[in-house]
Amino acid sequence: MRLLDRLHTTPLDVALAAAFLVVGLAQAVAFPIADGAVGELFVVGTTLPLAWRRTRPIESTLVMAAFFLVPVEGFPVLGFLVLILQSLPLR
Repeated sequence: MRLLDRLHTTPLDVALAAAFLVVGLAQAVAFPIADGAVGELFVVGTTLPLAWRRTRPIESTLVMAAFFLVPVEGFPVLGFLVLILQSLPLR
């Protein structure tokens, strides 16, 4: 069984999530949005659920929304873009 089948996701969504994750982590390192590893954890929690936006839309949105409750000091630009992408209709 293929890995993507076991993870219940699509190659496009995995690629989108990975791209946003890498760029988001670079942003969090260059312009910290929180102390310690909280900024990086915020980026992971707000970008990786994008990989499941087609197959598990409710669960991925709830996980992503929960991370937006984490107080950050900076402006997580990519987190907001991913949230908008998450809410776009799919088909």
